[in-house]
Amino acid sequence: MHAFEAEHGIVVPEPYRTFVAEISDGSFAGPPDLGPSERCLAQPFPLAQLWIWEDDPRPDEEIGPLIARVTDHGSIVAET
Repeated sequence: MHAFEAEHGIVVPEPYRTFVAEISDGSFAGPPDLGPSERCLAQPFPLAQLWIWEDDPRPDEEIGPLIARVTDHGSIVAET
């Protein structure tokens, strides 16, 4: 986990660290164990308030880039 944090310039919150170590049985590369990624985990998560994009009336061309910012930066996506 320390190598993952150093590589991405982040500190993983303790509850998530415990989850990875005790429940998901860890990962040799750290979370997520999905190989190389273009994600920038060190950027702040872009949402400061609730946003339900399915209910947003703006066109897909406008919402698509906003969703990409949410899913590509400042968050770890776990795949099951």
